[in-house]
Amino acid sequence: MTKPKADQIDLFAGRSVHELVEAHTSRDLLKVASNHIREPGRNSPIDILSGRRGARTIKSAAVRAEKALELQLGDNLPADELRSYAYAAWAHAGLPRRDLKDSMKRWTVQTDYATLTVSPGTRRLAEGGEAVPIGVPFGSYARLVLLDWQSEAIRNNSRTVHIGKSITDALRRMGLPHGSEAMRLLQEQTERLAVCTISFSLESGGRGLYLNQPVVESAEYSYGRGNKRFIESVTLSQGYYEQLLRNPVVLDPAAIVDLRDSPSALDIYTWLAWRLPALKGETKIGWVALKAQLGNGAALMKNFKPHFRESLIAAHSVYREANLELTETGLTLHPSPPPMPQKRLTRA
Repeated sequence: MTKPKADQIDLFAGRSVHELVEAHTSRDLLKVASNHIREPGRNSPIDILSGRRGARTIKSAAVRAEKALELQLGDNLPADELRSYAYAAWAHAGLPRRDLKDSMKRWTVQTDYATLTVSPGTRRLAEGGEAVPIGVPFGSYARLVLLDWQSEAIRNNSRTVHIGKSITDALRRMGLPHGSEAMRLLQEQTERLAVCTISFSLESGGRGLYLNQPVVESAEYSYGRGNKRFIESVTLSQGYYEQLLRNPVVLDPAAIVDLRDSPSALDIYTWLAWRLPALKGETKIGWVALKAQLGNGAALMKNFKPHFRESLIAAHSVYREANLELTETGLTLHPSPPPMPQKRLTRA
């Protein structure tokens, strides 16, 4: 059978991004996506792939397809440096995507079985001696910093995480691009995370967990150019660290970097990495439940659905093993292996 030309490919005849990559070269897919004209009001997968993250989505899927063939993941477990970790509670509810208008306002997310509240901390004393609130952490960089702290704590079996002597050192270690905006966001979100307080309440199967304390117990910082403060190391609070060791979610660090521009995709990826390996059978989740857990403040369902679809495709492109279907009524999940092989953790 003759393979159709790139501009004639019916890209989404019931196929996932990964199936497309296997059926066609990534170059063909990039050509189709770049030549496609988005239609107002539409949000089909081809519209998504021709959007601002389309090229990265296709590239991520193609790279992981090649990586899976090369590594033959299974008995040959990759080194611990190739894993990242998240505290499982963040799979139930996430930080805000955008900055809250009021720096003193708390952030609260409630679902059927989880409640998250994040309270802002203060940075330094104002001229009048009053503490200045700096707002709750938000966006992609808050998530990236938190994932970095959690991963380093587990890898090194220590609550103390050494961030670096400068913002440049921290960006390089985390594999993030340099630039003035990246430096500003990293510095801002690091400081907000270091002083905020979180409250998690989780219930399932007649049992529950309540955690109310700061993420960081102490932090060491220095002043650089412009008298700007940079946090060089943090020590996670004992309670947070213990819960992290008891309830880790294994993630692919390369996937985290690929999704760095989308807090929603990061949240969905973390949620899938936690939920799919634990499933015993097919599970259907309706739009209302998806919005409550992953809507992140979206007021209307008509606004949530297209954004969720786009973020889900991005998350799925970096989680090749995820077995799921997006339907008219919501999302259908099937048991799937984790994005990275599990590893037995040892407590300090």
